[in-house]
Amino acid sequence: MKMRQALAPWPHHPRAALADHYLRVLGECETRSMTLLGPSGIGKTEFLTLDFLPLAIARGFRCVYADLAPRVASPVEWLATPPHHVACSSDAASPRETAQTITRLLLPSLLECVESKRPLMHIDSCSGASVSAIDTRLKDAIREAVGQADQPVMLVFDNVHVLDAVGRQAIGAELRGVPARSAAKLACVFAGSSREGLVSSRSEYADLCGVPGNRSGSPSSSRSGSRSGNPPRHDAGTHTGCGVFGGHKVLLPRLDDGFVQTVCRWSASRLGGAAPELAEARAAIRAVARSARLFRRAFAHVLSGDATQVLAAAESIRKSALDDARLSASVNKLSALQAVMLREVWLSGTELYASVRRDRYACVAGLPEVSKADVQGALKRLERRGLVYRPSDGPYALASTNLDFLFELDELQQSARRPLRRPAAFHVDPSPSWAEG
Repeated sequence: MKMRQALAPWPHHPRAALADHYLRVLGECETRSMTLLGPSGIGKTEFLTLDFLPLAIARGFRCVYADLAPRVASPVEWLATPPHHVACSSDAASPRETAQTITRLLLPSLLECVESKRPLMHIDSCSGASVSAIDTRLKDAIREAVGQADQPVMLVFDNVHVLDAVGRQAIGAELRGVPARSAAKLACVFAGSSREGLVSSRSEYADLCGVPGNRSGSPSSSRSGSRSGNPPRHDAGTHTGCGVFGGHKVLLPRLDDGFVQTVCRWSASRLGGAAPELAEARAAIRAVARSARLFRRAFAHVLSGDATQVLAAAESIRKSALDDARLSASVNKLSALQAVMLREVWLSGTELYASVRRDRYACVAGLPEVSKADVQGALKRLERRGLVYRPSDGPYALASTNLDFLFELDELQQSARRPLRRPAAFHVDPSPSWAEG
């Protein structure tokens, strides 16, 4: 229990009010799904287990919570069947008691962890037995949850970023196997610290709801509009970003004292050192478009002696990226497929040649089809332009930190505006008014 008593800093707003807001967002969005994206350690799990899930249960949802982090001994800790599931009834325990029950169930004994010696939901793609075991647990949990005829179901997958492709496909297969009658009452939340894991997991889920778009991770990607020339369908609210970074329609927080203090505490806890003054920190966070990750990078420059003030470091990071004329010219000259591949490398750089991904590339780029040779050719051209590189022992990666910043800023800016029709180039306003609030 001591592991969970010291809550991470996010969110700083009244937690019950934020949980209520996210439940309303989830009910209004087109696919009845939401992603919670934020850096590791900022407090997503605590918010889900201590606030969001108890409130969902109190409002009549039958909740299944899967914590995929490697701290749990068994392959999956499902809160789906008694005694692993808190009953949803008029005389149920209070939300706080429910939260305490959920917290206890998420913490196995140290002995179990030592005996297990394997991370939760770690799926070896060469081991059919492991995949079968995961499939059985998923099937049992989901089937029991959706089997209640008159009760809505909330599935929450936490720490999705630890899953490999096989794990995400296993979850997607079970979700797609839910009967249409039951799918109509199903809502799903994915949480994690990696865009790639969240985008892939939600893409597996999207088909269940009859919305096969938004498969590239780009705010402008949607199968419904890319080939016809019509604007893409905009699923307002499908992603939330903790006010941290990235995602389709990030719900940006107010730049108030609470948010600034939250980002400062989080950065200081990761890097050490004393947090800067509130006014300077607010200006620095505004300079990097409210990105906690970019603020932490600026703070690191101060601690290493490369800058004297965090505001100066943040402005330097922003200016160096926006003033990189050669980089901007290179990006703006990319073909549609090259732009899609560049964003895919930014997301993860792995599994770029998979068939399902090539279908997605074709959809976003407006092409009839994309072959492996097309993907390879686009990547080679990106390498020749100096935009990506591939180390001998790893996946493709962005060759420039400035390019990483441009993607970060572009992602946040597009989230505050209407999505673009195609991600062929950046459209970054050096002084966007939306970042001033």
